[in-house]
Amino acid sequence: GVMLSHKNLTNMVSMLASVFEMDTGDGVLSVLPLYHTFEFSTGFLTPISRGTQITYLAELNGEELARAIKNGHVTGMVGVPALWELLHRRIMSRLRERGEWVGNTAEALLRFNSWLRDKTPLNLGQIVFRPIHRGLGGNIRYLISGGSALNEKIKRDMHGLGFTILEGYGLTEASPVLTVTRPQNSLNASSVGKALPGVEIRIAEPDASGIGEVIARGPNVMLGYYRNEQATQGALVSRWLYTGDLGRLDDEGNLYLVGRSKEIIVDTNGKNVYPDEIEELYKDSPLVKELGVVGLAEGIGEKVACLVVPDYDCDIALQRDEIQRRVENHFREVSSTLPFYKRVKALYFTDVELPRTATRKVKRREVVQIIQSLEASKRAGITEKTAPREQHHDADWLLGLVATVSGRTRAQVSLDSRLAELGFDSLMFVELATAIEQAGGTIVSPDTLNEVVDVRELYSVVRRREAAASKRAAEARAEEEAR
Repeated sequence: GVMLSHKNLTNMVSMLASVFEMDTGDGVLSVLPLYHTFEFSTGFLTPISRGTQITYLAELNGEELARAIKNGHVTGMVGVPALWELLHRRIMSRLRERGEWVGNTAEALLRFNSWLRDKTPLNLGQIVFRPIHRGLGGNIRYLISGGSALNEKIKRDMHGLGFTILEGYGLTEASPVLTVTRPQNSLNASSVGKALPGVEIRIAEPDASGIGEVIARGPNVMLGYYRNEQATQGALVSRWLYTGDLGRLDDEGNLYLVGRSKEIIVDTNGKNVYPDEIEELYKDSPLVKELGVVGLAEGIGEKVACLVVPDYDCDIALQRDEIQRRVENHFREVSSTLPFYKRVKALYFTDVELPRTATRKVKRREVVQIIQSLEASKRAGITEKTAPREQHHDADWLLGLVATVSGRTRAQVSLDSRLAELGFDSLMFVELATAIEQAGGTIVSPDTLNEVVDVRELYSVVRRREAAASKRAAEARAEEEAR
């Protein structure tokens, strides 16, 4: 574990308070767990040190979130990219629901306002998009994102809507913030900002383009790793923290991240996933000869993927397809026992040995290349792949909701669709639960919703009022027949 001292945390509060103006007239909405150093420092310690009101949710769902934002005198929010993706998706879908003309006009206006804010001190978003600002309480000053990279389009769209969305960078070892974009009218969408006051950022061993490992020094940097001197010496060299992230600095001190030198996978919620740990969890099957876990870029984060070399000689009575099917079942069973963020989301098979170093460590970058090659071959052989439309008319409403929340077409979703492969994360499950309730459905066991593996399993734990279900099913059939 990371050892953070009282001095580390008080220095972090002082640094953040010097960048973000807040006082007793402000209010912060807390949506992340307090055991995250990001929330603990930015969403708890800093506001409370300034006498700022903090609002907590009794339950994290769409309805409670909307009510708290609107009624809680919220002037600032701290969140991971998945939260801003959810908010962005809801805002844009509401605009498009008003018709094609309204949707296109709104997008043109937000692009214009984003350009205007970059060039002038003006911000027309709070006037042009007043209903959206009112829907969020009308008092929002800061939206702060951290944990993993935020999609540039989301930043640009929120900027165009008139919100000031800021992005920070750091890690637990730094209490946790190292850099943050400053509150201003213009937007540098590709940068994670400048170092906090008192923090030094350098690029170690930069290449010809200025890219190298990001290292940092400051009073917020950890004491070390608890009872792990070897790991401490590897991360702290002459008081410089080696982050394992690759980046570059511009002439003004803005940091731009370009990748990771470490093998940690960071999902859309900023959760750290360690490949070695995941491999240990899934390897115990006689049908698995080798496996390598990697992170594949997906939207605003990475998804956990695994390349497996099956042992086809384990049982000569079984065909290749049957062995692969049993490996898939093994992965499904293991996944059902794990937190969502640790589950393998994409499974691939190969007959060749995994690339390894002289010390037998998996070369993960080469594994990613193998997977990308498999995906390319798959795309080349399939012109269009759609999920079969099963005759489960009473489930059409649920399939439609899953498609909408995941951003897929209805044809791409069936009862056998795996939610992980549709890109579901914890906040998307919250959005899905809200959509189910609004459609007249109830979830038998809400606490286990994010443990559901596929749509068929989801369908088994959802109940719906018969009258509403019959009416919507009839409407769905009529619409299908009309097509």
